[in-house]
Amino acid sequence: MIECDGALVDVHGDGHRVAFNRAFAAKGVRSANWDHREYASLLRSGGGSAYGMLERYFHFYGYPSELNATAKRAIDNDEYLKAIKRLGDMVPLADAAGVVDAGAPTGMSREDEARMRDVFLRDLIDEKEKQFQLMIDEHALKLRSGVERFVDDCIRENDKLQVLIISETASTSEDRVLEAALHGLGPLRSAAISITGAPESFNATKGIASQARSEAARMMKKTKGDLLAPEIGGNLQRQNFNSDVIIDAGMFSTSRRSMLTAEVISEIAIQRGFSSENVIFIGGSQATCSEATSAGGFSVMVRNQLQRGGEFPGVDSVVDGYGAGEGITLRRILAVLDTRRKQREAQ
Repeated sequence: MIECDGALVDVHGDGHRVAFNRAFAAKGVRSANWDHREYASLLRSGGGSAYGMLERYFHFYGYPSELNATAKRAIDNDEYLKAIKRLGDMVPLADAAGVVDAGAPTGMSREDEARMRDVFLRDLIDEKEKQFQLMIDEHALKLRSGVERFVDDCIRENDKLQVLIISETASTSEDRVLEAALHGLGPLRSAAISITGAPESFNATKGIASQARSEAARMMKKTKGDLLAPEIGGNLQRQNFNSDVIIDAGMFSTSRRSMLTAEVISEIAIQRGFSSENVIFIGGSQATCSEATSAGGFSVMVRNQLQRGGEFPGVDSVVDGYGAGEGITLRRILAVLDTRRKQREAQ
């Protein structure tokens, strides 16, 4: 079992982070370009939501000058008036007469400043969502390095292995992350593997899967910020932003967006004719990997660069990618399965 979100595709580092940067460029915010470390800091300090991340960033580094009531501007009055009119077209001003004052270039009220900043941030969020979808359309959201060869190796051993991809554990169907992954795998590989959605898409109508489906549907109604909260330390309490903060890599490894419990993983295996003891689960989060271990399977967490250095209790093995060296390989999987088989026979 391979988790799409995280293990096949680095949704945060290669997806949302890049979409933010594309949105900045599209909106002419030339000073903003987040690297992985800055994105991680903002994800934590902003409470896990896009709005919070942007708010913390511009609070720390400053908003564009036309959004600051107290900024000292070195611009001509005519240019200032044009900027105010342009912003006024976006949101009604509380006191247009008081704001557009040629003799007072800092004459924007605090209320107008707050409202304009809110419009500015929400406009950036809309653009970021647009850019994320454009990335899917342009096939710019890529598989993690080495995935194709790893899947090829597994498919060749189809007399010993079945490959199942589990999607939407840290995204929704509207995000189209699975679509990006399948395009990266190509039609031949996609035809040779099985795919299942999040627990709410399971076919079972009762029992554990039904409960998971109901819980997932309830969870998906929450805002993305709420759903991401456990990934950044368990709550939405915003922290003081510090660009030099040392990131706890483990904060990206627990997501309650995933409804993959140990019971659900066991049921997926049973539905396909396997014991959960014969499951090798390759995931991108501590939450899903530890649940696979609890189900009796062997879990392998494929870290991204934001997670390196973290500790992941409850996970059987942690690797940095795919392939020989520090990654997961088919040879290693077959060795694990053989060792587990011998242990069961010896009992």
